[in-house]
Amino acid sequence: MKESSFYTKLYEDDSSALKPVQCNLCGRMCRIADDGLGFCKTQKNIDGKLFSINYQRIASSHIDPIEKKPLYHFLPGSSTYSIGGFGCNLSCLNCQNYMLSMNSYNEYNSTKILPETIVKNAINDNCLSISWTYNEPTLYFDFARETSLISHRENLKNVYVSNGYMSEESLGETL
Repeated sequence: MKESSFYTKLYEDDSSALKPVQCNLCGRMCRIADDGLGFCKTQKNIDGKLFSINYQRIASSHIDPIEKKPLYHFLPGSSTYSIGGFGCNLSCLNCQNYMLSMNSYNEYNSTKILPETIVKNAINDNCLSISWTYNEPTLYFDFARETSLISHRENLKNVYVSNGYMSEESLGETL
């Protein structure tokens, strides 16, 4: 768990009994009461601070052909280290990854993994990229950013398989 980079306190001072916050990660701009979760179920208000409870937690990893992302003209014929977890900022009727994207976090449905381990796994499996997929990668912003900085030093590319429903602020930081 890590304090989120994108939120606004909606209370005046720390002595307030109620400490709601607004998550600024995606376009929903969820207003979250103390001890509450955002729509995505990955952002939690704990005593007036917003935390990404999915930080360094993944529910699935797999080696895929890059074409499965679907990218046909980006590193053609290469493999990508695909990772994803739980939560989404949409609720699509026919989501192919519904069991992951609509699931709530608990310590039993995910594995803790460090950014360095993800990069090492990708390199050991001869992948040229790391793909944030299976659920909405925007919800992994801090984790993805840390992993991307490390992977960039190792000449690995990063892929966001995203629905694109990001806030302008998080989009600007992603690019």
